[in-house]
Amino acid sequence: MTSALRSQRCLWAFHLMVLSIGLMGQSLHYQVQELTDSHPPTHNATSVTSAKRATTTIYSENFSNGVPAGWNTYGYSSSGTPMPACIWEYRGTSTTPNNTVGSRGAYSTSSNGFNQPLNSTTRSNGFMIFDSDYLDNGGVSANQGQGPAPTGHVGILRSDTIDLSGQFNLRLVFEHSARVYQANLVVEYSVDGGLTWPYSDTIASHNTLGINGFISNATVASRDISSTIAGASNAMIRFVFDGTPGNTINHGYYYWMIDDIRIEVIPQHELQITSVNNRPAIFVEAGNPAQPLKSIYGHQSVDEARPIAFSGIIENTGASYQTNVQLKVDVVNSAGVVVHTCSSIAIDTLFQGATASRAQTTTSTWTPSTIDEYQLKYYLSSDSLTTSSNDSLPFSFSNYITSLDFSHKDNSIGSNELGDTGQIAVRMEFLQDEYIHSVQVGIDGNNTDVGGILEVSIYDTAGFNLSSGFPTYPIATASHTITQADINNEMAEISMATPATGSSAYCDMSVTGAYYVVVKLNTLNGTKDIAIWNDQQVIQPLLASIMYFTKSNPSWYFGFTTPELNAPHIRVKSSNQCYLNIDMGTIERACGPYSAPSGTTYTQSGTGFLDTVPSTSGSGCIMVYHFDLDLEAEGSIAVEICNGKSFTLPSGNGTLQTAGTYTDTIVGGAAAGCDSIVNITLTTVNVNMAVTRQPNSTILQVGETSASYQWIKCDNPNAGIINGATGRLFYVPANGSYAVIVTKGGCKDTSNCFSVQDIGLNDLHSPTAVVYPNPAQSVLHVQRSNWNRVIRVELCDLSGKVHTTVENPNEDLSLPVNQLQNGMYILRVISADNSSTSVKVSILR
Repeated sequence: MTSALRSQRCLWAFHLMVLSIGLMGQSLHYQVQELTDSHPPTHNATSVTSAKRATTTIYSENFSNGVPAGWNTYGYSSSGTPMPACIWEYRGTSTTPNNTVGSRGAYSTSSNGFNQPLNSTTRSNGFMIFDSDYLDNGGVSANQGQGPAPTGHVGILRSDTIDLSGQFNLRLVFEHSARVYQANLVVEYSVDGGLTWPYSDTIASHNTLGINGFISNATVASRDISSTIAGASNAMIRFVFDGTPGNTINHGYYYWMIDDIRIEVIPQHELQITSVNNRPAIFVEAGNPAQPLKSIYGHQSVDEARPIAFSGIIENTGASYQTNVQLKVDVVNSAGVVVHTCSSIAIDTLFQGATASRAQTTTSTWTPSTIDEYQLKYYLSSDSLTTSSNDSLPFSFSNYITSLDFSHKDNSIGSNELGDTGQIAVRMEFLQDEYIHSVQVGIDGNNTDVGGILEVSIYDTAGFNLSSGFPTYPIATASHTITQADINNEMAEISMATPATGSSAYCDMSVTGAYYVVVKLNTLNGTKDIAIWNDQQVIQPLLASIMYFTKSNPSWYFGFTTPELNAPHIRVKSSNQCYLNIDMGTIERACGPYSAPSGTTYTQSGTGFLDTVPSTSGSGCIMVYHFDLDLEAEGSIAVEICNGKSFTLPSGNGTLQTAGTYTDTIVGGAAAGCDSIVNITLTTVNVNMAVTRQPNSTILQVGETSASYQWIKCDNPNAGIINGATGRLFYVPANGSYAVIVTKGGCKDTSNCFSVQDIGLNDLHSPTAVVYPNPAQSVLHVQRSNWNRVIRVELCDLSGKVHTTVENPNEDLSLPVNQLQNGMYILRVISADNSSTSVKVSILR
């Protein structure tokens, strides 16, 4: 195997599968990456939920004294040549290394978490490991193929003879953990003391786990051996790590650990929910079988409450058939009270060894209605069996949070796996229009550095393609530099409010079926690691989470062949109301109390007050007033208003419009009955709000020359903020109605709407100028048949700022644009008579 495939920070293998699948009318390719270096689960996985009676153990081995007498371990190369060093190792309390160490290979390290020992029931007295990683490289990545027993190799751990005479319904059970590159993990059986091995059972391989896939720590494996060695007096079993699949440079790797082996009698009555490809046993259904690609939400907000159901693959692993088999899920609130039970339709008869599908076990639905933190406890029942509900999933129902994850931190994934500026996105299918106030990102503090930057964007899914990405600009963007507090809390919260107005990001569900919330991991050229928590508990559909992989073949992918990208902790904080945040500063009130805009009365001084006023204008926006309060015997306030506007006196007894100094008295405002006296200094600000259009151009300008500006579209006042349009001049990109918000001092006013209906911008070229490529990455070419009358060429952004000017050009131009930010720009070709041609161009890298 080449070092490029197993570089510690670039340990990837590239794999593509193609499947035609519809998304918003688009044809997508099913692309996946195969992960080799992520932070593995932090808990021990349970592979089955079972209902059973007590069993009888016929044989057991927990390696308390090393390799037992009569057992043997040996190995050979892919050509069959014996390899003395190719053996299973015993890890005990006094061995070197001891039972606190897992694989010692170069690619099983503390940085990726794959060097952990087997956390079996009897780990304290030792376990067995075949360390293919170490045997190939000796623990040094530069020494591939030069270790004690290089790949391809086969390592065998063989038992002594076991007398199973008179026993006929038996199974082999053991605890294990493994990781494979290209290898088969096999158990073989002999009935004649090892002379022949006619039976084999493949436990796992790179074909079932995926290349670089793994079996979670201390997973319990169970295999029915009734038809193989049951009844034999000279039975043997052997565990085979077969590292020979693949080509001559890419095979073998990484390890297989085993402990607590037992052979037991299969009970008469036993049911279990099986795992699927080493994934959790329970499925959460989105509640609509006709839409199987819908995301599944472990956190639901009040506005996004939707029904959920459950299913599992139930297997009869007992010796007798079962009747009236059901999957049941108890919904338990934080007080421990079962508030609802979801049940599947009873299966009349499930015969021995038979399996009931998810379609047969899908339960009735439950729709959350009461805000709480719940446990979804699932179990099986039949006429002969009933289990207690010990296995569970957490579920959160709150005012504002929507998220795919079920609060499990199974692994983390980030820049170490995806590369610098790699991206992770989750798909949100809102039930109604939503205003996103902030996005919460769960951070693995052990694998994240202070100073890395999270760049969050919200995109409409319409027209999305894995190769070219999102065709539209985001509806909102924000960035956040990771702090030590974020790492300590393992959560960063990024505000998505528009700075100019405080308005939340608006998701219009009448336009599209879903939105992607995208988190870009800016590691400052690889100097700052960023890792985001991922939940593997509930299998999400392909579209629920995607990633942008930058280490090679940069593109969007549905994820990995293993579940390390399933439900990343990216949570949306939203509601179906817009929030306008208004900072009122410090409010002084003589003798108190203070009646806030909502009518709430405050009687004590303090800081950080929030006062919420519902919408009364029909705009759909809730106003949130932020203020500090100083209640004293006498106070003073300075107020600045727009000329022609009015200021309401604190007492409510009148208004002021003329600049000057005033006194207002709030009669009996204090608890002691004294009057509150407020000294007011009122200043008026003149603002020229007239909007005009420059002759023979697509430029609007506002009359006020010294202020802050934000242009908006009148067609959609709730979400009409035009990103980047913050200058006095505005280059109109398309026909429509526009206005500008002007802020000067304490005065903030909005102009009348100005309608523009005669713009004929061409996306690619004009009749007199050809502009290409569009979008451009590094160079923008401009061609004309005749440059004689051209006096100037300008490249401007939408705020009117000129970035490039060429005076009196006389030949075709090649304008460098690699220094410009991604976005929309206007190219103007200006003739001697001051007429101009405007061309809309995009810069996109």
